[in-house]
Amino acid sequence: MAEQLRKYMEKLDDLPPFIRKNAEEIRELDEKVEGIMRVIEARTVAHVKNLKKTPMEQRVKWYKEVQALYKEADKLSERKVKLAQKMYDTVDMHIKEMDQQLVEFQEFQVKKYNETQAAKAGTSSSDNQKRKGSVSAMKTDKRKKPGDPKAARPDGASFVHTFKPSAITTVDMPVDPNEPTYCICHQGFSEVKFP
Repeated sequence: MAEQLRKYMEKLDDLPPFIRKNAEEIRELDEKVEGIMRVIEARTVAHVKNLKKTPMEQRVKWYKEVQALYKEADKLSERKVKLAQKMYDTVDMHIKEMDQQLVEFQEFQVKKYNETQAAKAGTSSSDNQKRKGSVSAMKTDKRKKPGDPKAARPDGASFVHTFKPSAITTVDMPVDPNEPTYCICHQGFSEVKFP
């Protein structure tokens, strides 16, 4: 079990540099997109002021230039979304692996605990008969109910009964309000939805 944990920790060593690299690339792409949007805004303001004086050919040329800039910004934004999705998927995969490792580790602990308890109690048939007799004695004794906290229990029995490996379930992470946005509208979280 310790060997599995060591191998998994080695796999996790690559995660922070991966996230840092992708976050820096997203930041660079975001700066480029914002620069393009500023250029579009400046050109639009300049052309709107002179719209009546501008000939039709010049308007068409300006329209095509702005359209090309929007396409470039859109391409960069799609790249940002893909990088963010790649980061999310990688982190999610590691979280799921950790959850699985945790379940396996807890099952391993319960198995070892049960083996230890069986070794302490002995596995001879006479011991089994004694245990069966004590269970039937507990059933007939109305004062000691199995759910009664004052009822006599063997050492560590409360640990075994409180552990439920099926209680661990995988849950999707809720949207973090501090999560950065990945679109130019600054409102999208994780998934960017277009109308």
